[in-house]
Amino acid sequence: MIARLYQYRERGIIGGLYPLKQPEIQWCFNTLDGQNMVIEPETELAEMKCVGTGVMLIPREIIEAQIKAHPELAYTDDASGETYYDLWSFGVCEVAAGKRRRLTEDWWFCHRARALGYRVWVDTSCHFKHHGAASYPLQPSLDLLEAQKRIAELEEQLAEVLRRVAK
Repeated sequence: MIARLYQYRERGIIGGLYPLKQPEIQWCFNTLDGQNMVIEPETELAEMKCVGTGVMLIPREIIEAQIKAHPELAYTDDASGETYYDLWSFGVCEVAAGKRRRLTEDWWFCHRARALGYRVWVDTSCHFKHHGAASYPLQPSLDLLEAQKRIAELEEQLAEVLRRVAK
């Protein structure tokens, strides 16, 4: 899947799908304001407002552009004396006229990149688990449940045929 993400690096930031840490399956991304997800059939990519950084390919030029555009993110490391940049901090931004919101580090990173003209994508064919105190999703997807149900039905039918043949 990493090779798959890499082939679309010229698009900007590109992430895979992984679930939030909660019992129900909810993927870690935000669509563009007021829009439904539009998936390109030929690539299975969809442009997003934000994507979680758990599985994300970030071209070097986007890191360099953020460093150049945001000198306020620079700090000096106490131990080495070297300059580093806090690209993964939380941030506050205006989300609507007069309404400000605190963004997580991944949403804030995507917000700054989009403000610089870069695009954010998710590859809907790349699915990952989210590991923490448990591995999420805690429950299989509906498609998997349906497949398991169908397998159980087929196993029952096979058992019935075998019973008939054995008689």
